[in-house]
Amino acid sequence: MAIRQRLTYDSWFSKYQPVQNPFHDYGCNGTLFETTEKELAVVRTADPQRVWTLIDCDGEWFIKAGKYFANRIGYFVSSRPAAPEDMDRYIAF
Repeated sequence: MAIRQRLTYDSWFSKYQPVQNPFHDYGCNGTLFETTEKELAVVRTADPQRVWTLIDCDGEWFIKAGKYFANRIGYFVSSRPAAPEDMDRYIAF
């Protein structure tokens, strides 16, 4: 699979406006959700089109639309659903 052009974190943040984590501030402007039970409950109940995963791949971090388990750091829940053109993009972190 070819990697499509990457978006910057700032461009992604402006476009999708991730919601604040009401439980903790793990960084990322307070929008990263960890994998604790109460935080995963927020991710599980969110519209799947609004869930993004922060992934560590060999020391390179990126954000990908969808909920992934392997190499995940945490999740984001965005205010806007992922646009079709961004579903296969890797957002540079």
